[in-house]
Order: sequence, then structure tokens, then C-alpha cells
Amino acid sequence: MKLESIVYYTSGLYSSATDESLSLLRSDKYTIIFVLCGALEIQLEHSAITVRNKEVFFLTNEDNAHISVSLQNQKHTDFFWAKFDEMPDDLLLPTHMLCENAENLRELFNQLHYFSKVPNHQNAAQNLLLRLILIEINLQYTSLNASRELSTSQALPLRIYDYIRKNADKKITVEDVAIKFGYNRDYLTRIMKKEGFPGIKQLIISTRCDYIKALLSTTELSIKEIGIKTGFECTNDFLKFFKTHENITPTEFRELRDKAYSHPPNQII
Repeated sequence: MKLESIVYYTSGLYSSATDESLSLLRSDKYTIIFVLCGALEIQLEHSAITVRNKEVFFLTNEDNAHISVSLQNQKHTDFFWAKFDEMPDDLLLPTHMLCENAENLRELFNQLHYFSKVPNHQNAAQNLLLRLILIEINLQYTSLNASRELSTSQALPLRIYDYIRKNADKKITVEDVAIKFGYNRDYLTRIMKKEGFPGIKQLIISTRCDYIKALLSTTELSIKEIGIKTGFECTNDFLKFFKTHENITPTEFRELRDKAYSHPPNQII
């Protein structure tokens, strides 16, 4: 579908300071999320992603993602969201991106939010603003890629990060990553750090912890079931891993979530 044919469906502004729960959004539409402050935890089928301040994230109509407000630093979270019918095939758009010029995007979303609240509004205005938002993201994304001119050594860290993220539910090691990409583990660690990523071992740990926290926050699975689902054969090993890296037990993390919300974990589906 071409950009000019994209149809706006609905949109909103969420603030954890005033809203008790996240809106329930239909899963048969595409969704764009733009975080103004704080962070969101997005759990996909086999991975968990944190979307932070000034970042955009696209969900497809098949993702069935669970989204919850992050407890990181106990800060409140604000974000714009918009639903539309289909992704344009004449624009290059990212799945997840930090915006170089967040103010441009903020202003466009502000206008879209305003028109969504105006009685007897014109749908044409909302469609136009949605398309301008997609164009702005496309311009920032293509500009970012052009300025970086990704070489093989620059692209490799992104591939490694994507591989680790997609395997957050498995017990992979630095050696597994080295074998997968055919390079010495020390070399891979050096180029990861050169591109601003943490070391591979730390990246595996943090990604795995994010996935565990998403399961604790957005599912009713038992602690034992979550341990099995994230690659631990022994529950005690799972408890020790989480306590070591998060300074809190899985049960305590869940209790903290329950205190923050007097109802089941907030979700966008």
C-alpha cells in the first residue's frame, strides 16, 4: 500500500501519572508508539524490548504484544500511540529507533492528538498528520543510515544484538555467539563496544533479564514455569541468576509490580 492510501484508525496520549491503566488496543491494526518520557517494556513472542524516551517502535497487526510501563527508576511514563490500517511499502521505516530530532515528531503527534479530540473533526486532517509522522520517521531513519554508512564491522554488532534479542528465551553463551557469526569472541566484544553496545556477555544477561521481567509483569505463569520458559533446567539456578543480576527475587519483583498497580498488569494487546 502506498503512503497516500494509508488510513488513520485511532490514537491517544498515555500518562502513567494520570491514567490508571493502559488502553486496550485492537491487534488487527498496525501501531506506532513514541515515548515522551520514562520507558515501556514490550514482550513479543520470543523477546522483550525496552522502548525509552525519544524512541519510536512499530508493532505489526500480528505481533500480539504485551506492553507494560517500566518500573525502571520509578519514573512516570508518557507516550503517544496511533493505530492505522497498513504499513506503506514506499517508505523505509524502522522497527525501533531513537529519534535524532524528537521535537519534530512531538509536534506532529501533538497536532494529531488535538484533531482526535475535536468534535466533528475531518478525517482528512488525521490521515494527513499520520502520513507526515511516517514521513518524518522515514527521513530521520534514512538520514541516520546514510550518515553512518554502515560497513561490515558496523553492521555486525546490529546483527549480533538482533540474534541475542531473538534468543532471549534460550541459554546462549558468548561462545555460542562467536560460533554463530564465525569470529573470535574477543574480537566480537571489541567491535560491539566500539559501536556503543555493552560486552556480549553483559548484553546476553541484560536481554535475558528484560525478557524475564516482562514475563513476570505480563503473565500469570508461575516462577517455575518462567524459569523453564527462559532456559533454566533448575528453579534454584533461575532464582540465583535473577537475584544476582537484579538484586531482587522474582517473587519480590512481582510483589513490587502488584503494589504499583492494584489490578492485573497493564497491557496493550
